Amino acid sequence: MTTPCLTQAIPNEQGQLVLRFGASEYRLFALAQLSQQAGWEQLAYPQHGKRFSFDAQRLTWPAAGEVEASYLYAHSQPLSTAQLEQQTLRLGYQNQAPSAQDARHHVYYVYLAPFSAQPFQLGESIGGGMAERGGGCALNLAQLRVWPDWQAHFALAGCGWAAELIAAQQIEPAQLLKALIEGACLRNGLPEPA
Repeated sequence: MTTPCLTQAIPNEQGQLVLRFGASEYRLFALAQLSQQAGWEQLAYPQHGKRFSFDAQRLTWPAAGEVEASYLYAHSQPLSTAQLEQQTLRLGYQNQAPSAQDARHHVYYVYLAPFSAQPFQLGESIGGGMAERGGGCALNLAQLRVWPDWQAHFALAGCGWAAELIAAQQIEPAQLLKALIEGACLRNGLPEPA
């Protein structure tokens, strides 16, 4: 059997890659396989694991090496539509404490769920835990653009660069998602320099 061409590769926050083969077959590949089997320990770190290039036949990490699409296909698991919609990539996550609400933990975050109808996940965690004394929401692009102070939220989460891309309304939605994914891979969710 011939392996379908690799047409998309997007990292998630669990150390995995969402891979699309052909027009619509999505599979999930764990980077730990390469860390363990090939000794590519660098891939355990987001600053290396999220920085790669690919073409129809292979995926290449400058910090580690190259893997054929056939290997990725054989060692990945199929993703259902529901599983695909749950895949997220961090755009920004930053603690703004001390704040008036908490002295140690006041985190703003923005995640991208590129396969969801509401790909922008914004939240605030105050005091720790899962959005404790904070909250979160998932929005589509139109909803995001009318959400009060969304750009300030992005800035507080350390991803003002993403707000600038979103505010540039001449970008087509598919191109916007591609640019956000590329920016997230480059920055790995790290805060912007002061």
